[in-house]
Amino acid sequence: MLDQDIIQNVESKSFFGQNDLYRFQFLSNQGADNLVRTWREEPGEAYEVSAALIKLVEEMYASAIVTDEEGDQVLDVEVAVKSTEYQAFIKAVCELQKVIVYTLKPSKRVAFFLNIYQCMYVHMFFKMISEGRQSESKGGMMSRFSNFVSNRGQKTFYYNIAGEDYTIDEIKHGMLRGNQTKPGHLMRVLSQSDNKTRILP
Repeated sequence: MLDQDIIQNVESKSFFGQNDLYRFQFLSNQGADNLVRTWREEPGEAYEVSAALIKLVEEMYASAIVTDEEGDQVLDVEVAVKSTEYQAFIKAVCELQKVIVYTLKPSKRVAFFLNIYQCMYVHMFFKMISEGRQSESKGGMMSRFSNFVSNRGQKTFYYNIAGEDYTIDEIKHGMLRGNQTKPGHLMRVLSQSDNKTRILP
C-alpha cells in the first residue's frame, strides 16, 4: 500500500517499518484535496472526465434528498457524505491529476474549468460538513459555506490538475475570468510567471 500511495508514513519515510506509524493518504492535511490516491492509469479526455464528475455530483445530490418533518424535500449533506456516490466521486476526482488540458479547444477549456469549479465548490462544502466544521450562523447552508471559505485558519482547499495546483479563486478569476483582478483587489490571481497562464482559454 505504501508503494501504491494508499498509505504514507507519518514521518515521511519511504520504506516500510514494522514499528512505524502510517495513515491513509487522504487523511493527511497536506497536499491537494483530490489526492485520495495517486492516479496511475491512463487519463481520459479532460472535458469528458470533468463531465463525468458533474454527473457524479448530481448523483450525490439525488442520493441525499430526503423528506423533512414538514413534508418538504431537502438536501441532507451528512447523508450525501456517507453515500457510495460520494465515495465514488472522491476516487474519480483523482483522475484530474493526469488529464491533459492544453490540447482542449478554448470553448472546451472554459467548459472544463466551469465543471471543475462546480465540483470543487460542492466538494469543499461537503468536506466542511464531514469534518464537523460548521458555522454557527443561522443563515442557512450558503452562509455556513461562506464562513468556511473565509476561515483563514484552515488549510487552503485546492485540486491538482494536470500537475498544477488550482484553488477555487484561481479557477474562477484566473481561468474563467481571463485572469482579471478580483473585485476590491489590485493584483491578478495568477502572476505572469505562473505556468497556469499558458493555458488560459
